[in-house]
Amino acid sequence: MFSKKVDKSVKVEGDNLAPIITGDNNTLNLPRHKIPKVLPKQVGLANDIDFVGRKEELQNVDELLNQNSMLLLLNGIGGIGKSTLVSYYLNQHKEAYNYYGFIQVDNDIKLNLVTALSTSLNLQSEKIDDL
Repeated sequence: MFSKKVDKSVKVEGDNLAPIITGDNNTLNLPRHKIPKVLPKQVGLANDIDFVGRKEELQNVDELLNQNSMLLLLNGIGGIGKSTLVSYYLNQHKEAYNYYGFIQVDNDIKLNLVTALSTSLNLQSEKIDDL
């Protein structure tokens, strides 16, 4: 007799710490692990900085992130305030987001992203160099 393999997946968001009962009456008991709102080791939020002439850039960041974007990439030459701008924005608007993070990337974006996320979330990585 043949049976078709059916993939099943459950997406869990937020702080769902109760058992989950699936459509086929199986019970999933997830570990009680709360993901921090901020990726703590990667975010150095700027507090109370007086920006001069950056109001338009802050509005642009806000508009871009409010267009259902989950990621904002800023690039440009070093020292013009990209990191400080985003850090300030996150500090001012952090209550509007369930989770947020700021990762500063130099050359290898893939390696920096994976390393930053795995470090922040305390994930064990086996072969990051193979990326």
